Amino acid sequence: VYLLTHVGGAPTRWTVMVNLEREELLLPPTTSSPFPGAEYGNGFIASYIRPVFPGGKTKKSICNSTGSRAADSIALGNLLVRLRHDPQTAKESYIEDARKRYEQIKDKGGIPPFTLEEAASYALPFVESQEPVVEDIKRILGEWKDNEIEGFQYAINITSHRMLATAVYKVPNSRPYAWARTAKGWELAV
Repeated sequence: VYLLTHVGGAPTRWTVMVNLEREELLLPPTTSSPFPGAEYGNGFIASYIRPVFPGGKTKKSICNSTGSRAADSIALGNLLVRLRHDPQTAKESYIEDARKRYEQIKDKGGIPPFTLEEAASYALPFVESQEPVVEDIKRILGEWKDNEIEGFQYAINITSHRMLATAVYKVPNSRPYAWARTAKGWELAV
């Protein structure tokens, strides 16, 4: 009830989203995996067909993502590319994004933690890891009529290595991970 009436759906703070009592976390803050340089994180995508802003409604839809750190946000951005396009486009986008970040780091005098060859080798496995998530999102959205749903939020687990996303995973079905907004407000979508 708190989630729907006070927060308005899936909020950006994981501690609130996954645990109303705030005693236990579903998804921890980003933590290191058992080997150096590999990390585990989380985030969610949010899409609003009829977003509400202060002062009224806008006529445009928005789609965004919120990750717990840079690599997570980049992974979620690539997932949005995949949801709009095919796997090849997502792969190309992954490589191009890594190239831009590589050049930005070098331009600022830094040493990129990855090579462009590594980025290219990570691209296809990462995009392949998106398919179960893409299918799950399609399945969930398929349960709503087009004119019923006004917004959608979907939480995801993410792994990365040296600032490169390596995989995205569904949150287990035992926990809330997808929400839909209708004229009645936010509700769990699964």
